[in-house]
Amino acid sequence: MIVLDDANLDLAIEGGLWGAFGTTGQRCTATAASSCKKACTATLWTALSHAPRKLRIGNGLDETVEMGPAVNESQLKTDLNYIEIAKAEGADGVRRQPSRPR
Repeated sequence: MIVLDDANLDLAIEGGLWGAFGTTGQRCTATAASSCKKACTATLWTALSHAPRKLRIGNGLDETVEMGPAVNESQLKTDLNYIEIAKAEGADGVRRQPSRPR
């Protein structure tokens, strides 16, 4: 994802969030990297680092859920590996309560 100086930052944040976490990040077009001009760097990175904490995680069949489960055991292992990489690079491991179907 490339964000230019005149970009609508709210739209860029939404696009980055759904590009990275839509379909639980299990697609070849998932947003894995972003670049932006210095003028928007702090705003964009702050928003993108906090936005995932607000996602409703749970049963993918629940229409109120924004991020469902891994598609299979192999994908789960890949996901867990990336979590370990993130921790090694300084991620803080924010914990969330599971969402409950309404």
